[in-house]
Amino acid sequence: MKIHKEWLGRKVMVEIDRPAGSMHPLHGDIVFPIHYGFIPGTRAEDGRAIDIYVLDPVEAIDIGADFEATVVAIIHRLDDGEDKLAVSTTGLHPTKDEVESAVEFQEQWFKHTIEVLRVPGS
Repeated sequence: MKIHKEWLGRKVMVEIDRPAGSMHPLHGDIVFPIHYGFIPGTRAEDGRAIDIYVLDPVEAIDIGADFEATVVAIIHRLDDGEDKLAVSTTGLHPTKDEVESAVEFQEQWFKHTIEVLRVPGS
């Protein structure tokens, strides 16, 4: 199941399993500069929950609790088959370049495109 643009703007419940500063469980040379987690109750192409990047400032998120966020971007992986979402709790409307910069630490290893939520009135 590829993630379609209907996800953009959707409010979702998020759970953090890799807080900013943690190491990737399989690739110890990758440190997460932003919070990373998933949307409980969903299923991605790998059979696990859909993964998310949290684009809000690190200190703005209490990682001890689930929270609601808005999907502001979709990272379509072209050579991996597992798309990712980027979310915000603060009303952030990032550009493609801003999303690319935030997720580059991990997405640099994959061919991908980024689809962003359009700002109202633009």
